Amino acid sequence: MTIAVERPFIKAIAFDWGGVLCEDPVPGFLKQLAVRFQCSKEDLAPYLFASMDVFQRGLISEESFLTHLAEKLNRPITIKPFWKEALRTVYKEQPAVHQMIRSLRAQGYAIGLITNTEMPAREFHLECGYDFFDARIFSCEEGLVKPERDIYDLMAKRLRIAINELLLVDDKKENVEGAKAAGAFGILYKNPSQLATELECHGIPKLV
Repeated sequence: MTIAVERPFIKAIAFDWGGVLCEDPVPGFLKQLAVRFQCSKEDLAPYLFASMDVFQRGLISEESFLTHLAEKLNRPITIKPFWKEALRTVYKEQPAVHQMIRSLRAQGYAIGLITNTEMPAREFHLECGYDFFDARIFSCEEGLVKPERDIYDLMAKRLRIAINELLLVDDKKENVEGAKAAGAFGILYKNPSQLATELECHGIPKLV
């Protein structure tokens, strides 16, 4: 005899920031930072990406991060703040995703933010005044980054739900797989239309 297993009921949806709530800012950042250091994007990229983990865990300041890059690139050290203003320049919201989030919240779903980001970017995010989050997790505050299991467990705890009642929407496959490994559900974000379809597949009513 086959026993039907009831699927957990999703109570909360957590969203990534860059690449979901807004367009991916990395290409614009890379271009501006290359200009700042007067080098090519190709020369800069390996040092930038190799150093982001400690910055996004909040272990070093923006000044220390920029100093490290300057030393690696053999460029003059500059301590003038860069990060927040550069983000302000390249930042492009995804209005359709924001509207979907508001609709989900109106349906009773708790809404979270889980983002691997740096302190100056966190400050910028808070200045945006988004009012639809019930909990926000910035990697630079917690010392945790996606796809580590603990960051998803922390999100569930903050939203006061079980981990199998959480759904993550993220544009990076490794982060979605990390959420699933932790016991949550996950959707690899591509565009608003695809997201709406996949939310329905998870039992979430069609968004209007």
